[in-house]
Amino acid sequence: PESIQEAIDRYSKYYLDKHTGRKLSWQTSAGAAELKATFGSGPDKYQRHELCVSTYQMCILLLFNDRDTLTLGQIRTKTNIPDQELRRHLISLCTPKHRILKKGSKGKGITSDE
Repeated sequence: PESIQEAIDRYSKYYLDKHTGRKLSWQTSAGAAELKATFGSGPDKYQRHELCVSTYQMCILLLFNDRDTLTLGQIRTKTNIPDQELRRHLISLCTPKHRILKKGSKGKGITSDE
């Protein structure tokens, strides 16, 4: 997402200005984030939660700050997460035990572009 890319760019500039001759590489599959989220359908039904998620899951969830519904293709385009990783993280966000996202199809998998 754009907000994450802006933060990466700012930090990269800061780091490379401080440490000349070094190379900075991002291991996006190895990070974690803590998000504060509010769920509910009305002012009297809002519930606040703190979510500990992977970097990829954070990028996916941040997209839903702007829209209520996204397709697999839209998420793939906006995050640039490799397809297999994207599907794996989306499935974990849609599991019945801790359902954070609702998917359009029935079953455990994610179809081509839901």
